[in-house]
Amino acid sequence: MKIILSSLFVLLIHGSLLASEQLKVTAGWFWPAELKEIPAQVEFAKSLGFNAIICCSNTGEEEFIKECNKKGIMPVKILEPLSRKYGARLQEISADDKSHDVKHKLHQSGGEPADGQIDILKKKLLCPADTNIVRNVMRDVKESIKQGYQGVCWDFIGYRNLRSCECAVCKERSGGMNVDKDAFYEKQLVSLYNQLQQEVKALDSKIVTMCHIHPVYTPNLFYASEIDIDYGAVTCSWFFTPHWKKGKVKKYLKRVYGSSSCMPMVGYYQSGPLEQHAKSEKQIDTEFKLLQKYKGSSIMICELGSIYGNEYLIEKLQKLLK
Repeated sequence: MKIILSSLFVLLIHGSLLASEQLKVTAGWFWPAELKEIPAQVEFAKSLGFNAIICCSNTGEEEFIKECNKKGIMPVKILEPLSRKYGARLQEISADDKSHDVKHKLHQSGGEPADGQIDILKKKLLCPADTNIVRNVMRDVKESIKQGYQGVCWDFIGYRNLRSCECAVCKERSGGMNVDKDAFYEKQLVSLYNQLQQEVKALDSKIVTMCHIHPVYTPNLFYASEIDIDYGAVTCSWFFTPHWKKGKVKKYLKRVYGSSSCMPMVGYYQSGPLEQHAKSEKQIDTEFKLLQKYKGSSIMICELGSIYGNEYLIEKLQKLLK
């Protein structure tokens, strides 16, 4: 069956799901256009060696959860706590930030900026210190658990300029003579994650929590090791060109796997509107040779719509995950 791209995000967990063991998490993104495609897509995920899927669409969730349960795959819900619907105070960026051209050819859309480039995320985000966020997000967490989801995954927790929020509240709080601004803004992100973790686990300790650190925080790309979460995914090879060289991927994998609560995210766009960012077979070989060293460990792989029909990537994934 042909898989058409649309609006479903898929997170997949690889490894034992026994409560007494550490989960081995693997994740990927996928967008089925029609409800009738969900069974085939879940089956495809299973064939790759994944054992959990996360959905970011409000369409077909009942069918999605049912198919996951039939295949022994954990259904997980992706939520964006800094989405405008969860609070009232949007992040602000400085006039200097606004002057930067974010349409340059190497724009990374919230990933680590290419060398010599400055990126501003177009997506509007709430200030992470908005006191409404946790309460409002938890309403959706409760509803997701009621629907049958067994985990939540946070996305888009970060700053539009990848380092700070310039709203009046943040400027006042970070304006003291002895305030380390990098530490201040990192602490705001960590605090939000930790509040969410506390609330989710108080609601149901069995719910698996995870995230992808996106947009990145440039003063500390690896702050995921500081947050209280079951799995914090850190980008170790991004989707967009210029693709990362072997030395950088190797260094990031070593750093991420050195933290017990972290896992790497490796991205692939091989088809559709972002096909120009497809990785060569040589690049794929390089990355999977490095990943084989950590076979059996947690990993996030994105995006499954690009993997479907790509026998080269399918073979690499199955060798890594099975």
